[in-house]
Amino acid sequence: NGELESARAAYNDSLSYNPDDADAYANLGVIAHDLGQQKLAFDHYDKALKLAPNVPAMTLNIVSLLTTFRPSKIEPNSLPNLNEKIRQIGARLAATDLGSDGEIFSHLAEAIHLVQASDFQLWTNLSQITHRNFHTLNCERHLAIFSEHNIIPEYCFGCYKVQIEPQTVTDLIKLNLLFQRLELEENNIRKCMVELRPAIPGKYKGLVYCSNQESAARVVQHMKAEIAELFERPMNIFMKRGCSEYALVHPDYARLNTPLGAAMNYDERWRSVEKTFDLSRGENRQRKPLPRLNGLNLEDILIICKWAQYASCIGDESYKVVTVDPPAYSEISKLAVTRVAE
Repeated sequence: NGELESARAAYNDSLSYNPDDADAYANLGVIAHDLGQQKLAFDHYDKALKLAPNVPAMTLNIVSLLTTFRPSKIEPNSLPNLNEKIRQIGARLAATDLGSDGEIFSHLAEAIHLVQASDFQLWTNLSQITHRNFHTLNCERHLAIFSEHNIIPEYCFGCYKVQIEPQTVTDLIKLNLLFQRLELEENNIRKCMVELRPAIPGKYKGLVYCSNQESAARVVQHMKAEIAELFERPMNIFMKRGCSEYALVHPDYARLNTPLGAAMNYDERWRSVEKTFDLSRGENRQRKPLPRLNGLNLEDILIICKWAQYASCIGDESYKVVTVDPPAYSEISKLAVTRVAE
């Protein structure tokens, strides 16, 4: 419920009874992570991993933290050491021209091989790579409200996106590299993903988040110029509003402001529903946004491996330039095969 200090005291108390409780250390790490105390979070996560080295969830915590934090002391044969090796490959990648496909995919294949050859139980629950600024979208909260009540949160009426649709997974990977380097006037949040949601069309997507329709229109033109210069295959690039799920229930939400009509406005009757939801969920717990470290990291490679598996399931063989044997994530295979069937 957001009472982080009380939770911290309770977990520390529990460790006085069972000092080898990996879960307690992991949850202490989550608390510190939520509060922006990255060094303390790492120490707790590291202790948990050493107590439970064969539990994939323990590696997930550290992998996530390493996207924003670099420990000052890195032990040999540790997850941070593996992450640093990938960051070194990422430095070479950053110096590679985005038009040099062979060199780009050679670097990525090297990083994937390092991950596949490691002894860690590596895992991530993510299938999207997000490049963040200091703004928090809080999408989990918004989608939970929609899922429970079929209403669109007020915040989402000011959310616009530029959607870019690569044709192959290799173009998605290159688009993600472009997003790393992209300089936009508002330093917009951007992400790349494979589409896993039921009833939502498309395979590969890049999204740039914008605060209004005018800003999104400018980003569309910017991205069209970048894509035309760097990619051989054309991509569909367009502006949209918020999450695609919303328009399935409220079709008018997808409408943009045009000379022929205005966009849908927030329904004031929904405000009380949002307030009740927040009170019931303890919405005062929210991780402080932290700047993402520049360059490639271990989490990126784990997600790219998922993208390669997705591509293999839907018949896109371009993934073979980075790995001929993508890992088997059961949820990715199931969702990808279902989408092919649909």
